[in-house]
Amino acid sequence: MKTKLTLNIESATIKKTKAYSKRRNKSISAIVQEYLDKITLKKFNGENKETFSQRFRKSFPSKPVKNYDYKKVINEYRDEKYG
Repeated sequence: MKTKLTLNIESATIKKTKAYSKRRNKSISAIVQEYLDKITLKKFNGENKETFSQRFRKSFPSKPVKNYDYKKVINEYRDEKYG
């Protein structure tokens, strides 16, 4: 049986989630349903050792940028901040 659920979510997050759901050809409801099923199943099976934030990030994986020197950017930031 399906039941309505009202959530209060930041508008920027909603915008990104709509784009994500469109790329995946899934409704936002389906994405949320899958995520909640996944985390509750792990929790009840005693496999839930990650934090909520860690699990949530895995639901929306980022794509690495090609030819981007992360170490260089980090070093430049440290040089600027600490001199």
